[in-house]
Amino acid sequence: MPFVERRLPLIGVAVAVLPVCLAVPWLAHVGGPDRAPSIWWSAPFLLLSAALLAVAASIRLRHGLPSPGQRAAVLAPQFLLTIAALIVLGPATFAPVFAACTLLVLLPGPWAGRGFLAVLAVEVFVLALGSDSLVPVFSRIGHSLVAGLAVYATVRVAELALELSRTRASLAGLAVARERTRVSRDLHDTLGQEITAIGLRADLAARLAVTDPGGAAEHLGAIQRITEHTMGTVRRVANGDWQPDLGEEVRSGVALLTAAGIRYQLRFGAALPAHAEEAAAWVVREAVTNVLKHSSARRFLLTTRDQDGWCRLTVENDGVRPATAPPGSGQAGLTARITALGGRLRAGRVGRSRYRLVVEIPSTPPTGSATASAPTASEVPR
Repeated sequence: MPFVERRLPLIGVAVAVLPVCLAVPWLAHVGGPDRAPSIWWSAPFLLLSAALLAVAASIRLRHGLPSPGQRAAVLAPQFLLTIAALIVLGPATFAPVFAACTLLVLLPGPWAGRGFLAVLAVEVFVLALGSDSLVPVFSRIGHSLVAGLAVYATVRVAELALELSRTRASLAGLAVARERTRVSRDLHDTLGQEITAIGLRADLAARLAVTDPGGAAEHLGAIQRITEHTMGTVRRVANGDWQPDLGEEVRSGVALLTAAGIRYQLRFGAALPAHAEEAAAWVVREAVTNVLKHSSARRFLLTTRDQDGWCRLTVENDGVRPATAPPGSGQAGLTARITALGGRLRAGRVGRSRYRLVVEIPSTPPTGSATASAPTASEVPR
């Protein structure tokens, strides 16, 4: 639970203490042998009224604007206590100020101010009828206005602090969720090819173990190198400082396709813009992985071209297997990356046995793409 929410009872008590701080000097001024009420006679009424005001402030801070039932549960005893104080102690009692402050806390919008001023008007009228001087009347008006302003300001500041605390907690939750999504997506897109490569090399090594021990040993050595590289990549992905390189992904993909016996063609009709190279690297990595995992391809074609302000990257392969499941998280991750650049992705069968993946990215980066990202978990203030 946020720190501010744990302190709601203390905030309510602080709200209630403010009128008491004004009531004591007032009663010390008007109390005396010939002028009632004294502080001691007024103490029970002050404490009960302060307790009800503290309850009202706690309800307001915990639940927002109270329901009609909650208002009635606090206002009814508060006004009964005010009437009793007026009967027992006379018009000099400070109980009406607590009733006015309670209205200020519980009523919504402009009704809070109207209720406060209405109670203040009645209080001043009753005090003026029983007083032979206007000094106590103006003094009471000043005390009441200061008490109301202090109570309202304290409640509003506490509400703003609560709102800030909850907003910060919400931002932290969104940042954590975003970071989890990033790590999950990057690990899937990164490890998919490495695991596929390990499985491919292991299968080739098993086939050559008897007929070509040297070739099998070469594949086992490749498995060891891939494993070591994968461990380093996982650490960098977790830290958020790993990005694929397009040239590296093309070379790695060519090596895997060659090892799998798949013929490939690379047709680079246009150089990719700098802002699209990382996304294109992810596309190449995911495409090669999917060809090795989900097809019986014998041919692989990768082309790039620039047309009408769009950079188009196309990947095609044959040997498509019957679809048994909807697109997985790999394609969803690619779509998210391409969409973030203002691009679009299309993928599907072409004919009976071919599969085509088309990615189109604007040749110029979209405005604000570098600054539109949400905060990470480390960027949220604490």
